[in-house]
Amino acid sequence: MNHLVKQLMHLVTVIEEGSLSRAAEKLNLTQPALSRSIRHLEREVDGRVLERGRQGAAPTELGRRLFVHGRNVQASLNRAESEVQVYHQDDAGHFAVGSTSLPSIYFVPDAISSFLAERPNVALRFVVHSKNELVEMLRRGDIDIFVGARGFEAPPDGVETTDLVEESQQILCGPQHPLLGKKRLTAPQLSDYAWVLPPSTSDTHRQVQAAFSEAGLTDIRVAIETEATTGAIVSFLNQGDYLAIHSALLLEPDIIAGRLKVLPLTLPGTRGMLTAFHRPEEELTNVERRFLAHLRSEARQLGREAAKP
Repeated sequence: MNHLVKQLMHLVTVIEEGSLSRAAEKLNLTQPALSRSIRHLEREVDGRVLERGRQGAAPTELGRRLFVHGRNVQASLNRAESEVQVYHQDDAGHFAVGSTSLPSIYFVPDAISSFLAERPNVALRFVVHSKNELVEMLRRGDIDIFVGARGFEAPPDGVETTDLVEESQQILCGPQHPLLGKKRLTAPQLSDYAWVLPPSTSDTHRQVQAAFSEAGLTDIRVAIETEATTGAIVSFLNQGDYLAIHSALLLEPDIIAGRLKVLPLTLPGTRGMLTAFHRPEEELTNVERRFLAHLRSEARQLGREAAKP
C-alpha cells in the first residue's frame, strides 16, 4: 500500500509538470527511477496511465481518474502533517477559508480579523469564488471551510454544513430610485425596471426566479448578471434605475450609510440560510474547529444586531 501511495504521488507530479524530466527534477529522482515507478503503478492498476510523446507526458483517461484520487491523498497527507504539527497547539496552524461573493464583503473578513486578533500563531488563506467552485475546492482539499448560502440540493459526499444565521433577501435600489417615492408599492411595479442578479447558475438566482414566479412576475428583465461584490452593485444601482435582491443582513453597512435602499416589499420564498461548508468535523484540526465555532458566534451576533429596532 505504501508503494501505491508513493506511485500515485509520482503520477500527480508528472501530470502537473507535464513531463517526466521536470517531474523527476522536482521529486529529486532520476528519470529512469521515475519511469520505473510509473510502470509499477500501471501494473498495479492493469492499464496505461500516461501517453508519452514529443510534447511530454499526458494522462490517459485512467490516469486522469487516478490523478483526482492522488490529489485527494496528497491533501489528506498534508492535513495529517498539519494536524501533527498543531496537536499540542490549539491556537496555532494554517488553514484555508473560502467565501461566495456577498459574505466576502463584510461578514467573513470581519470574522477572520477578530479570530486572528487573538491568535498571532494562526495563518490562513482567504479565497472568493462561486459556490460550485468552492465545493470542488473543498472536496479536493484546497480549502477547509467556506461560507455561502445554503442551496436547495444536499451537499455532496465528504461535505458537511453548519447553519450560521437566517438571512432575508430584500429588494434593493439606489437612493434616487423612482419606486422610493411610491405611496403604495405592489409586485407588478417591479416589472417596470431591469434587474441586477447573480449568475443564472447560482442557487440565489434560482431562488429569486422562483420567488418572481410565485409573485406572478413572468416578464422580469435581467439587465446584468454578476458575481460582483458590493462596490459594483452599489455603482450599478446608483447609476441606473436597476433593482437587485440580496441579503439585507450582509449588506447592512451599505444600507445604514444610505448607499443602498430597501424597498418596503418582500417577495415570497426569499428567506435563506447563511451556512458554513466544511469537511466532516472529525477531520477538522483544532484551530479549524475553533474558527467554525467563531463563525457561529459572529453570525449569532450579526443576527442580534439586525434584530434591534
